[in-house]
Amino acid sequence: MNRFLNSFFAQSICCFTLLCSLQAHSQLAISDLETERIHAKHLVNYLQEQEALKIKLFQEFEVSWKVTTDTNDFVTYKREFLVMEQLEKVWETYARTSPSISWKSSRSDLGLMYDRNRDRVLYAEDSIPALQPGNLLFVNLKLLKGLYKMATAFEITEMSREKARMELSYIETGVARGKQSILLKATEEGFTKVTHITKIKSDSKFRDKVIYPFFHNKIINEFHKNMNRLALSSDESLYQL
Repeated sequence: MNRFLNSFFAQSICCFTLLCSLQAHSQLAISDLETERIHAKHLVNYLQEQEALKIKLFQEFEVSWKVTTDTNDFVTYKREFLVMEQLEKVWETYARTSPSISWKSSRSDLGLMYDRNRDRVLYAEDSIPALQPGNLLFVNLKLLKGLYKMATAFEITEMSREKARMELSYIETGVARGKQSILLKATEEGFTKVTHITKIKSDSKFRDKVIYPFFHNKIINEFHKNMNRLALSSDESLYQL
């Protein structure tokens, strides 16, 4: 009887280990990427650097902003815009526009998107559905008129139509940690106020307080102008408050 039980447990453990191994191998790995479909070489290098940090699978990426995050040392930036359109239409524009369009500007563009919920990658030229929590965006940043390029990645952690709010958290292994929040609010005139709040922290206070806001503000200004353009086809309808 003991020999039977020992054999049974040994076979069970073996099967369990095999199933776990098959499940791990079935998940999408960074090495599975079709790198020829990623237009920015520095983004490919960035993803390969993640492998050096022992992130092999896309599912292993973690957000840097969590419920337990100590926010005392984070620097906060706030920008406000007024869009002369009703909140419902503005929200639909922000929520449903493909990130390959919304992040397309002289200072940024989408490299690829990872859908955590379906364990799949969509490239910039693919048809990307409405954004939802669990989407990781890998974005190319073109600074100093394109002379300096870098990559960044963040995950959509909240898309709430009821709250008219979306949140994006930088990934844990990025240069900086933190999150960005975009809040929409209807005004008395029937327009929409868009508030973009960024909380950031890196290993350099000078970067956080001087370098980061200078480039960050230019990039998000173009992002919001794109959203406005799509909602109204008129740059004149967007005002920075």
